[in-house]
Amino acid sequence: CSIQQEWIRLGTAGWPDPTYGANNKPVRGLGVDMPAFGTQLSADQIAAVALYERVAFGGQDLEAAKADCVGTGGETATETTVPAG
Repeated sequence: CSIQQEWIRLGTAGWPDPTYGANNKPVRGLGVDMPAFGTQLSADQIAAVALYERVAFGGQDLEAAKADCVGTGGETATETTVPAG
């Protein structure tokens, strides 16, 4: 989850490698840049985004996602809420 949070923080322009993620997807694979959110979101907020993505779009169990994500981005929250949907 820490790599996912780094991707959210840095975006395409700041990403140091030509690929991203477990599937080694090209950074500009769809021809669209991922914006960087490191200056707009706190570490807690970036961790919450990564957690939400993993549960809502990746199908990861909430508790497993919390174990992966909470504590990796500097967050101090003891509970993170993922909207149902």
